[in-house]
Amino acid sequence: MLCPGDRAWEFNFFLIWRQIKEIRTQFMPRKPHCELTTEERKAAERLKSIWLAKKEDLGISQEKVSLAASWTPSAFGQCLHAHIPLNTEAMLKLAGISKVSPNDIFPEKMAEVLAAESTAGPIDSLAPVPTRAASP
Repeated sequence: MLCPGDRAWEFNFFLIWRQIKEIRTQFMPRKPHCELTTEERKAAERLKSIWLAKKEDLGISQEKVSLAASWTPSAFGQCLHAHIPLNTEAMLKLAGISKVSPNDIFPEKMAEVLAAESTAGPIDSLAPVPTRAASP
């Protein structure tokens, strides 16, 4: 009879564990990372170079940036290493935290934002419509 502590038990446990791992990888392959465009990859490279240059000057860490941006540390790491794309909100938050222009991180995205802002019209058009006063 096999019991914990026996070499035969440990060997059998290892064999079973290895078989389970092989079956799991066969039927549950890892999801590939989402494909980033060349602009998104360049933005991630610029963000990483800015991060490496500024983190010691500003005395910030990935944990502090994550807390300030209301993210998990892994989400910030994934942005730095080009695993996930930077959206407009993320770009603006990271630019504010690292005290650089958003244009330094992702100029293509800033061009999109400015183009959308210019076509949206004046802000006065977004004011609430006045309602009629109730008659006495």
